Amino acid sequence: MERTLGQKIRDERKKNKLTQRELAGNFITRNMLSQIENNQAKPSITTMAYLANRLNKTIDYFMSEETKSEQIAKLAKELMADYKEDNCLEVLERLEALRIESPSIFNSNFIEDIYINCHFKKSNMHIKNGEYEKALFYYEKLLEVESNLLLNHELIAYELYVKLVDAYTMTGDHKKAAIFNKKAKELIRRLIASKEVQDVYLLFSQNDNEEAIKAAKNIDFDMLDDYSKARYNMVIGSAYFNLKDYHKAIKYLEMSITYYQEKMYNSLTVMIFEELSKCYANLDHHEKAVEYMKMAKLSYEKGHIH
Repeated sequence: MERTLGQKIRDERKKNKLTQRELAGNFITRNMLSQIENNQAKPSITTMAYLANRLNKTIDYFMSEETKSEQIAKLAKELMADYKEDNCLEVLERLEALRIESPSIFNSNFIEDIYINCHFKKSNMHIKNGEYEKALFYYEKLLEVESNLLLNHELIAYELYVKLVDAYTMTGDHKKAAIFNKKAKELIRRLIASKEVQDVYLLFSQNDNEEAIKAAKNIDFDMLDDYSKARYNMVIGSAYFNLKDYHKAIKYLEMSITYYQEKMYNSLTVMIFEELSKCYANLDHHEKAVEYMKMAKLSYEKGHIH
């Protein structure tokens, strides 16, 4: 049975040979710590960060998924209240600490959205006042989470690049302005290419296999992210499968599988494995057909377990 938050704190306190008064210090009362350890009170994120630091643990060590959800909801409500009151500096100070102390909470969608919006809000205020150097400080801070933006918020990443181009241009740093102008253009090409894959998938879903293949050939494959590359190859492979061109179907279906190495067990991979099995069976390569059918079964079973 999983230990409660209070039990974990008490156990770690005892391992560190600390009394309740010693652990509480001047940050909280001994009585409050006692209530937390007995699960009669729930610590705030700030209190949890203090206790975790004193016990040489991360916040995440103490929290269950349920506790994290509760803390995220509570924290988001507090941060939104401050955000609406334009207390962005206070919000960002709390979130910068949280980014280090509890990445799993910081990376939750709503908390990350508040972090991003606060930076844009502060930088836009400075832009209105002609304070481009100060605006750059907040724009550049967002570059620290650039990989997350590109993964989950591509349109926001594009907006950031455009803002950086303007700010660097106004401060006379034309070299950096050119770098982010190039990034903005590449991201737009990538977004367009991803949208084109969606269009190809729509043609395929309407059983217009030849048109789907024809449209796919016009896509700039190099501009696609891994998800879109996987989908691109899967759609073309399945279109060729429907057209009974099994050699070409195998080529694309096997390429699509390479992009699913980290998430091999789901309904999509079951379908791909099954189509590959049928392709090889139709080409009288029965050993490969059996191999892929076994992989389809394994993918199905593990997908249901997960």
